[in-house]
Amino acid sequence: MKILVAIANHGTKNRGYLDRLLAEYRSMPWQVHIVVLSDAPKTDLGEDVEVLVGAPLEDPWSLPFAHRTLFVERQDDFDLFIYSEDDTLLTTRNLQAWMDVQPRLADDQILGFLRFETYRDGELSYCGVHYHYHWNPESVVRVGGETLAHFTNEHSALSVLNRKQLKHCIASGSFDVPAHQGRYDMLVSAASDPYTQCGLQRLICTSRLEDFLLCHLPNVYLDRIGVRAEDFLPQLKVIEEIADGKVSGEQLFDPKVGLYVPREDWNKVYYPEVIPEYRQAMEFGARRILSIGCGAGDVEADWIAQGATVAAIPMDAIIGATAALRGVEVLKPNLDEAIEQVGDRLFDIVVFHDCLEHVGDPVEWIRKSMRVLANKGQVVVLAPNQLGRRLRHRVRKEAYPFAVRPSFGDSRYQFTTPRIVRGWMQGAGLDTRKTHFILRGKAARIAQMAKGVIDSVFANAFIQTARKR
Repeated sequence: MKILVAIANHGTKNRGYLDRLLAEYRSMPWQVHIVVLSDAPKTDLGEDVEVLVGAPLEDPWSLPFAHRTLFVERQDDFDLFIYSEDDTLLTTRNLQAWMDVQPRLADDQILGFLRFETYRDGELSYCGVHYHYHWNPESVVRVGGETLAHFTNEHSALSVLNRKQLKHCIASGSFDVPAHQGRYDMLVSAASDPYTQCGLQRLICTSRLEDFLLCHLPNVYLDRIGVRAEDFLPQLKVIEEIADGKVSGEQLFDPKVGLYVPREDWNKVYYPEVIPEYRQAMEFGARRILSIGCGAGDVEADWIAQGATVAAIPMDAIIGATAALRGVEVLKPNLDEAIEQVGDRLFDIVVFHDCLEHVGDPVEWIRKSMRVLANKGQVVVLAPNQLGRRLRHRVRKEAYPFAVRPSFGDSRYQFTTPRIVRGWMQGAGLDTRKTHFILRGKAARIAQMAKGVIDSVFANAFIQTARKR
């Protein structure tokens, strides 16, 4: 087994991590040739390390793309091709597991990895799990006794290709291309293009997840992004149940927009932050709340802390497993079936959290939810404020996708403003009430100085309330 490893290493900051990677690759029981892609000559890495100097473009972030030409030139000389950032550790155990499982997959399927960091007490944090990234329940498969699924964050700072897969990528015309950024920035695109541009489906072996975890050596994301193992591992149990046919792999709705946007923050968020503005908008106390579009459950846990009891229709059964840990009663991830599931129970508040902009008929969704809403009950909708988003895109000098407003069928996304959402609520027969704007950072400070006059322009999102007649 001949393996070519290309490691991108810019400057000297990560030299300690690079040395750990070199030691690991040298210890492997295969014939491993190491190439370090560098911005400057490095003569002290050892005689067994080849150093290639120079980035493809003037932009230093293009350095990782230097591995593309290297792999093309040597495609017939090696059996495996590994590209890695210099702070992500692939072990012999990881690579052996890849070799064991990959031959069982279809030609267009490729094994990927998840990265982790470690707390002082030894608990793991899965740093690639945050914000809108999630397991796709519809992708769960069982192959050769192993369970696999697609995780939507396709960046793990490292990719492994066998010779056949590399040739597939080259033949696609999207591998040996100039350095670029798109769905991900330039650094991340260098590792992720085989999955996002070259036609290979990336799957992670969840039944042997511990073998497909890569250590992110800097530990810089702890308590910033990522999910602790105790919150993440219950999701793997549900994946097994989906593979066994015991649990549905259904999604409440398609969480990904069909628009091209320079950032992915238009997609449905699965790990939302607690939103204090809910406390002003909602009537808490001993209230019964139905949350529609529930993610990991942190938002709902805040309502429980206010004295409410919460049932939720989750995005899918997998993320619902994490919400259940927060004390949330998790229903089926289907609006009609969940409403039938609650039976004769009525709720004082129904919340659509980051939800209605992703469905084709928001008015009908509101109407259906009113079947379980108590008399004089409250409907609460959190949605993006497109007026504020337009302004932020201009400040960032990014293209705003609603220059021409597309149909939902093309975009899988509804344009939302307070006026539009109030129209949906009124169309469902509700009496609309107050709008609460959500402002953060500099926008919040500017709006405060303006005494609320420009909240509707600067707010990133808003909460619209209404009441059942």
